[in-house]
Amino acid sequence: MDHLVTLFDANMTSYTSAGFVETQVLDLVDAIVSWLSAHRQSSPYAIWNLYSFSTEVSHSCASYSIVNEKLAGELQPPEVIRRSLGQTLHYCPRATSVTGLALLSAIAAVARVQSIVSSLSESSGINMMYHGRILIITASGVQDSDIVNSALFSAKRFNVKIDIISLTTVPDVNIFLKQVAYLTASKFSNMPKPKTSAGNVSYFATHIFKASPAVEWRALQLNDSANAGVYHREKRLDFMGECSVCHANISHGIACAACFTLQCDACFNGSCPTCLVAV
Repeated sequence: MDHLVTLFDANMTSYTSAGFVETQVLDLVDAIVSWLSAHRQSSPYAIWNLYSFSTEVSHSCASYSIVNEKLAGELQPPEVIRRSLGQTLHYCPRATSVTGLALLSAIAAVARVQSIVSSLSESSGINMMYHGRILIITASGVQDSDIVNSALFSAKRFNVKIDIISLTTVPDVNIFLKQVAYLTASKFSNMPKPKTSAGNVSYFATHIFKASPAVEWRALQLNDSANAGVYHREKRLDFMGECSVCHANISHGIACAACFTLQCDACFNGSCPTCLVAV
């Protein structure tokens, strides 16, 4: 199973600081919608989450829902994705960093699906391959080095790759983001500002396709097909933990995006018992 979590910078201040105009940002939104539609056609069994971030992170939409600890597919028309992204675009007092809660939320989304797949693999005795990946699209010239160590630790813990498309021209930030991609064995791409102010959908879409893991996932799918029906127990995800409320040992649960406090489904009431953030 291929799982892609996309983080989209919805802070217009970041784009204007990088020299982009509003029409170019709207073209970028259209390019993301086109890319997700093509991704669904080429990999019909792949799932994805789409997050937007500015001063806070919001879950825009997803191609699946979780019902009774199982994944159920949902068809997301292009106009729904476009509307979800467009509604999150706004100007903030300042540019914001992508390496804060947005990245932690994306890692938590990967960990959630990964734990469900692992649990289903163990209960069925069938090896369900899982490939989780994060794609960041940002124009922010701000870096948050204090929290990125926690994010990288979590990414390593769950074997998550973090691909990055940067639209900023700030050298220090690009070096920083390039290191994040390098440390997770992923790809970094710097997307220069288009020469024209409008009609750049194909330009943005080309850069997104180059940064997406489509080719690598195709190779993994072929390898998975060769190993279909074989359950490698030693490769099972070890996700045992303790619920912070009832203290029961659990193999999957809900993790807070801010502090990673773990709760079981029975104790979850919509917020974190440690930091009180809505989950």
